[in-house]
Amino acid sequence: MSNRLLVPVDGSDHSIEALHEALRLSAAFDDPYLIVLHVQHSLETFHTKLFFKQEEIEQYLRESGEKVLAKFQPVLENQSVPFETRIEIGNPKVKIIETARSENVEHIFLGARGLGGLSGQILGSVSLGVLHDAMCPVTIVKEKK
Repeated sequence: MSNRLLVPVDGSDHSIEALHEALRLSAAFDDPYLIVLHVQHSLETFHTKLFFKQEEIEQYLRESGEKVLAKFQPVLENQSVPFETRIEIGNPKVKIIETARSENVEHIFLGARGLGGLSGQILGSVSLGVLHDAMCPVTIVKEKK
């Protein structure tokens, strides 16, 4: 059975650093397997439903998620560690924890800060939420300067 490592990414420089760190430290695990996860915030609101069909909203979110994951493909393709990429829709902290639990993840690698900006400061950091609720070790990776 492989040791599953979860790397949630949002396209930020911090999440790119987290992926590099996960790849670097994957040698410490027997039979490592990376799950690179991007979570799109749900756009399902009363107003969006007035103007867009559910299928249009989901297609837009999937396409946006694929654009984010495309940034990571060159890094992933040059590695010997097997991996898969996933797109989920919802609350990032909740989806990260759900994925970690359902996949029996051995370790989570997160960027210290994402693209959240002010909302991240007001609502609380995804990194801090995952660190608090995760049932496995979490490494929070700062961007190298």
